[in-house]
Amino acid sequence: IGKDGYVTGKYTGDVAKISLTVNGVKQSTISVPTPGPDFQYYAKPLIKNADDVVVLTAYDTIGNVLDTVNVTVNKPAVETSGTVTPDAFKIGTDSYVDGTYTGDVAKVELEVNGVKYGQIPATGNVIHYYAASLITSASDVVKVNVYDAAGKQLDSKIVSVIAPTGTVVAATVKVGDSYLRGTATGDVTKVTLSINGMVQSSPAFVQPDGSYQYYIKNLNLKATDDVKVIGMDARGNTINTSNVTITN
Repeated sequence: IGKDGYVTGKYTGDVAKISLTVNGVKQSTISVPTPGPDFQYYAKPLIKNADDVVVLTAYDTIGNVLDTVNVTVNKPAVETSGTVTPDAFKIGTDSYVDGTYTGDVAKVELEVNGVKYGQIPATGNVIHYYAASLITSASDVVKVNVYDAAGKQLDSKIVSVIAPTGTVVAATVKVGDSYLRGTATGDVTKVTLSINGMVQSSPAFVQPDGSYQYYIKNLNLKATDDVKVIGMDARGNTINTSNVTITN
């Protein structure tokens, strides 16, 4: 439907005429070309719906029925199309891969390093796919794949993955000081200390002005201790470290 104008086929034997019956209504009888074996019957105005019941009947020269066959009626193929445009994903800051799509997109899939994760419904021309636990490194190869309702892939785009950046520095402290103070930049949201290779479990949080202070009175630091301050993003990923100078 929508493509073919004729019912076409081949005949054998003593077939001289054919007719078409559509939904029980017999249409005109026409002669088949000789010598054949190909025939065609103009049916564009007769067959209009995919559920039409169409029967082709073959006759000999005096009108005896030699054969009847059902004609398969197919719906016109529906071509679907669509695109997806993902936003960049920043590790430690973003939890979702966001973006937009166009066209006939019905499902969205995330692919990380060749592993495809579950498809989710597409709604409102935006994508919002939870990825905090899936994208863990700036070297991850991440794609967003989109599909139509029948499962045909319409588009696939690479997601730009951005590593967190920032620095952390500490002011010199003296043995007996109560706090270690310093500043942090970029994506550093909290700091902790490494003392002689042992990382402390309790972090201190960076303030809006970029400053921080870490309580150290109970750590009994000595000038000979190897102390480092560790700057982390909101999810605890290490971004930067720097040495702490301790004086007597």
